[in-house]
Amino acid sequence: LQSDEEISNRDPIRYEVALQSDARPSVSFLQPEGSTELTPALTQQLRLQLSDDYGFRRAELFYRRTDGSAADSAFSSFELPLSSQQTDQVLNHTWLLAQESNLDLERGDEVAYYVKAWDNDTVNGPKSGRTATQRLRLPSLTEQYEELDTLQEEAGDQMQQLDRDSRSIEQQFKELRDGLRRTREADWEDRRQLEQLQQKQESLSQNKEDLSRKVDSLNREMQRKDLSSPETAEKFEELKRTIDEMNSESLQKALQKMKQSMQKQSFRQMQSSMENAKSRLEQQQQQLERTMKMFEQLKAQQKMEEMTRRAENLNERESEIAEKTEERMDSSPDADSSAQSDEQSAPSSDSLSSDPLSSEDRRSPADSARAQSDSTAQSDSTSVPSSDSTAASASDSLSAKRPSADSSANEDLAREQEELAKELEKLMETMKTSEQDMKDVPSAPQKKLQKMRKQMQQQKMQQQMQQNSQRLRRNQLQKARQQQQRLQKQMQRMQSQLSQMQQQMQSQQQQMNLTGLRNALENTLRLSQSQESLRTTIEDLTGEGSTVRRYARQQQSLSDGLQDMADSLQSIAGRLPQMSKAVQEQTGNALRAMEQATTSLDERQADQATGFQKTSMKHLNELALLLSDLMDQMQQSSGGGGGQMSMQQAMQQLQKASGQQQKLNQQIQQFLNKAQGERLSKDMEARRKQLAKQQRQIKQQLEDMSIGEETKQQILGDLQKIAEQMDESADDLQNGRRNRDLIERQQQILTRLLNAQQSLRTQGKKQERRGRRAEDDVDRERPGEQPDPEDTDTLRRDLIRALEMGYTSDYEQLIKRYFELLQEKETTDE
Repeated sequence: LQSDEEISNRDPIRYEVALQSDARPSVSFLQPEGSTELTPALTQQLRLQLSDDYGFRRAELFYRRTDGSAADSAFSSFELPLSSQQTDQVLNHTWLLAQESNLDLERGDEVAYYVKAWDNDTVNGPKSGRTATQRLRLPSLTEQYEELDTLQEEAGDQMQQLDRDSRSIEQQFKELRDGLRRTREADWEDRRQLEQLQQKQESLSQNKEDLSRKVDSLNREMQRKDLSSPETAEKFEELKRTIDEMNSESLQKALQKMKQSMQKQSFRQMQSSMENAKSRLEQQQQQLERTMKMFEQLKAQQKMEEMTRRAENLNERESEIAEKTEERMDSSPDADSSAQSDEQSAPSSDSLSSDPLSSEDRRSPADSARAQSDSTAQSDSTSVPSSDSTAASASDSLSAKRPSADSSANEDLAREQEELAKELEKLMETMKTSEQDMKDVPSAPQKKLQKMRKQMQQQKMQQQMQQNSQRLRRNQLQKARQQQQRLQKQMQRMQSQLSQMQQQMQSQQQQMNLTGLRNALENTLRLSQSQESLRTTIEDLTGEGSTVRRYARQQQSLSDGLQDMADSLQSIAGRLPQMSKAVQEQTGNALRAMEQATTSLDERQADQATGFQKTSMKHLNELALLLSDLMDQMQQSSGGGGGQMSMQQAMQQLQKASGQQQKLNQQIQQFLNKAQGERLSKDMEARRKQLAKQQRQIKQQLEDMSIGEETKQQILGDLQKIAEQMDESADDLQNGRRNRDLIERQQQILTRLLNAQQSLRTQGKKQERRGRRAEDDVDRERPGEQPDPEDTDTLRRDLIRALEMGYTSDYEQLIKRYFELLQEKETTDE
């Protein structure tokens, strides 16, 4: 460089420009990392880190469904939203697989996916970078239930350990109490043992909290993976509340008071604190035993739901394989369609009766001969003995020798059929295990389940599936389709029978609980009546000390009767999560008051005895109200019993069906718009059949609704018409009929579903209004003329009979209110 005067710079500054190439974008997953399990919601949260030296043009998510070994199709993609100006950014996206990817995933399917991003190089063209390929998997029902079994086993082990720890604490406390009673004073060793007891109890309290979290986690996991019904989920919540109700804090306080009395060397205070601690320990053990019984009952109920659900899934998958086989038959002229049907020549393997529980298994002479023939027949490495005839097997062999079309096209169906056979085998293993687990659950269908499993073994359904897999590989599609039809019938019956067992179990359990509560309520009222009569007698004998003592035995008899009832309630509590802790507390309070009354009578303290008797009557009357409320709650929640849906549950089911129907209507409209005036492609044909299947599934959900008679009368006409129209629509879609009537009919179906909901909602409001009017008719301040004392027995007996007769909830409210008024009068008289 030179100045204007042409003077050069002796030490010029030099600048160098280096040409750098535009780097490729960097893309990596932050979430999830590696393979991940999908939930039935079919959503996955994606979080990616993107970096580039200049900026981005676009990013796309590539995906395809796989069967775990080979891809079903090429990768598809859709664009992800991102900022083009930021060179470093974190991209968050909630991937809705069903909506954004149009993937019709089934349990057991996998999705391979990756993200690719392009930079904004407009000179040499955009360059790209991509993530590694990751996988999402929707686990099979069997896999998910196996994981659930593991969690349940862990929770059960924790309960067993808590029970052992509680019994150990109770035994150690008994030894300490017996020693203090003998010596009537506490030494250093006694105080050290008490401190050990307190430490053990503190550890037990922490383990109890861990168990509560475990049960809560188990319940949330079942709901997240859609493995339990709303009713079962609610009962698991009640189980958690029962665990939380174990009041370890009150027990710790009782032990602390005992420690203070030992330091003071006051035997009277020690004796009082020991009795209090003993009572708290007994309550803790009772609560633990109840928790364990409830857990076993819930496991049995959940296991019946699981087996029914898995049978339904197997039935659906077998139907899907059959549909695919039929499509291959239509499109494959080389398939072995000339094979004669073995429907008539083969003895039917469909020997599972509609009610396997009502008839004994007998083998006919023909069956015996065929079994003997099968035992001597030679089979190749792929065939398995089944109910197919020998002629059919021979036909298979001849067909196998003939040159067939490319059977590799059916390899996917063959693998699916083999997988189904494995799933069926696991289901039968679960049935066998459940038989043993249910032996201590009174309402469980243990024997029915055992008989059904044996009949399934005789049918050899698993072997039939294995044989059908070989037929598919040999391209014997017609014979495979015929066998699939028989399998479908058998599996439909299996599903139906398991569903019936589940409903019968719920119905029987409901009836057992209601009967037990009604008996307990009757006994409570009778005990209250007898206690009132004895109190009146003793009040008349005040001052005659020698005579009062004779009634101690009568009071002890009442106490023994209450103890028997308390044991019965404890047994019911193990089966009934809804029973609150207050029931056991009122029972315990009444029992202690009776025991104190017995002691006072034995000591000739009449005035003191009548005071305890009044206390026991008060707790008995409160117990009667709690039991009556619990019975009302059970009857309302069950819609009248029998395992049927309540009106509220029916409304929720209809609301769910309406949402599904509305979504299906939109999909059908989109399909018809796209297919109008065109010959359907193979993909469109598959989509048409899928829509027909969805319509039938919604119809099946409505048919499976177990509703009470009163609820059924409100919506019966609507449901019948809805079912008929759904059948028509499904047939139109299945057969490829596209017309305006289809759209109009779909709209009518949705309208009728909404009308059915409205009918139930209106009926529910009417019942509420009727209930309020009946309640308002009660004069709460002036219940009317009170009966004379000599009429009390008759009145109580009438109340007992009224509750036994099962009046409506309105009348039972009146009866309970009258109890309250009687109790208020007794309190006033005191």
